[in-house]
Amino acid sequence: MKRSGLIVLALAVVLIGAALLGVVTHRDPEPATADYWVEEMASGLNAPWSMAWLPGGDLLIVEKHGGLRLFHDGVLEPAPIQGVPAAFQSGQSGLLDIALDPDFKRNQRVFLTFTEGTEVANHGAVYRARYVDGALVDGRVIFRTSPDSHVFPYPIAGRMLFLPDKTFLLTSTDDHGRRHLAQQLDNHIAKILRLDRDGRPAAGNPRFDQRGALPEIYAFGVRAPLGLARDPRSGVIWEVENGPRGGDELNVLKAGANYGWPLVTYGTEYTGEVITDRRNAPGIEAPTVWWVPSIAPSSVTVYTARRFPQWRGDIFVGSLIGQHLRRIRVRDGRPVEQEVMLADLKERIRDVRTGPDGYLYLLTDHPNGRLLRLRPGAPPAGARVAQRLMGPGPNLMAGMPARLTPDAARGGRLFSQQCQSCHSLDA
Repeated sequence: MKRSGLIVLALAVVLIGAALLGVVTHRDPEPATADYWVEEMASGLNAPWSMAWLPGGDLLIVEKHGGLRLFHDGVLEPAPIQGVPAAFQSGQSGLLDIALDPDFKRNQRVFLTFTEGTEVANHGAVYRARYVDGALVDGRVIFRTSPDSHVFPYPIAGRMLFLPDKTFLLTSTDDHGRRHLAQQLDNHIAKILRLDRDGRPAAGNPRFDQRGALPEIYAFGVRAPLGLARDPRSGVIWEVENGPRGGDELNVLKAGANYGWPLVTYGTEYTGEVITDRRNAPGIEAPTVWWVPSIAPSSVTVYTARRFPQWRGDIFVGSLIGQHLRRIRVRDGRPVEQEVMLADLKERIRDVRTGPDGYLYLLTDHPNGRLLRLRPGAPPAGARVAQRLMGPGPNLMAGMPARLTPDAARGGRLFSQQCQSCHSLDA
């Protein structure tokens, strides 16, 4: 391919991809009458990815292509927090999840996941530090995924979830170039891991018959697990993951389970080619809900607070390609109804969390990302109601000279940073 063709092809993929990756799911009921409103808490975030509340109510927000930010007394502090690890930032890789130690009030520990390395050798990593006087100190990497990747799009180690025993789960995605490793247990590709707070394999992890199985593996055969949430009432752990073209899943996570990727899937290759004709198989956990075509689920929370009594027990899933928040009503442990919410905002929902105040909080995936909050009833006078962003999206030509000179490296880098989360650029 000529060098000048890369930028043009990237732009074409953006347009064509929207048609190929539709937003219609296997079940899209009409939205119910809204009895809530959306408050804009902050804007100007650089591709925000996750958030965590400090005991006093302040909020830490991770920017995938930025740093760690503090939301304090209703204001987003302009300067990033110091002491954050240097992340490899490209496409879906960068600075990712954040979680507080269950004993944070005593030890001030914060855990971050990020992509470490370079284009030729990168991997997921877990960073542990202490949050002291508004900065991270005494930080060090306590865990790294293997093997390294040099294939675009790069795999990531994404979500963390602390469990009642103070161990934590860590998701690690598929590597498109080595998807056969998903069913092999001597690596971290397409796995859910369980670690202790020092980054070691947690005691009591499942034992697998496969030779060379790593002791930190908790479950396997997941493609792109980007959301984990535990229902505190039942102890059920919900996991959401992206399929390729279709085949997104909501799963109940079980220790030792095989979720089948790529042996079974409801999805197809981005090119339309068949991956497998099997949708289920003996010994493989079937998804509780699946979406064809993709909605690109990004995160999940189980709502158990009291601000919205009509939603108690429901699951909320952020959608990237679908650009909405999806409510899944659960009865007796089974999803029975779905509702598409916030579609009028036309924003990619990267993270959804239940805040300590009982409201639902959202982060939108955009170079001008926002922190949003759902509140019941009607907005009071003067409230900062979230409106649809009307400005242009990411500008692929930003910084280019008026007389364009072909630059394949820059074209690839910009496509990687701004488009790859939704679109695929292949041979």
